[in-house]
Amino acid sequence: METWIEFGRGPLFRIAFSLMLLGLLRSVVLTAIGIGEAYRQSPDKIVNWREVRRQTIAWLFPVTRLWRQRPAYSTFSFLFHVGLLLVPPFLFAHVLLWKRSVGFAWFTIPQSLANYLTVIVVVTGMALFLSRVLDSRARKLSRLQDFAWPLFLVVPFITGFLCTNVGIAPKTYQ
Repeated sequence: METWIEFGRGPLFRIAFSLMLLGLLRSVVLTAIGIGEAYRQSPDKIVNWREVRRQTIAWLFPVTRLWRQRPAYSTFSFLFHVGLLLVPPFLFAHVLLWKRSVGFAWFTIPQSLANYLTVIVVVTGMALFLSRVLDSRARKLSRLQDFAWPLFLVVPFITGFLCTNVGIAPKTYQ
């Protein structure tokens, strides 16, 4: 068992981190290609960069736009993404893996907050999945991956929550 744990802390962690970086790089490259393609196809080659920047920030922080049309879905989506983005990089055990692997660390969130955010991710992820399944308009617009991603993303949160909460799963790894 200890061999598997060391494998997870060392080579497996480095492989997962490398895949994450490659995935981020792929997203950036595909976005840049999409921007270039849109620019090439546009009859008007004048770009208002101030407006592009304003709209990009508005979509990154959808404080007003999304809540007007679908307030429940937007709230669930926002909470899902907050937990999804905060828990993995700032959980104490994950930061400790970083420190052991690459030699540096950063601040962590308290375990109680991580537990709370994990429950939010699981509940809102399931709500996002069900909203796609039950809403005929969303179902028609959705691809298979739109149904699968919330479920795939919730699974590590469920297993991590079970591993760190002894009262729920008595044979947990600490």
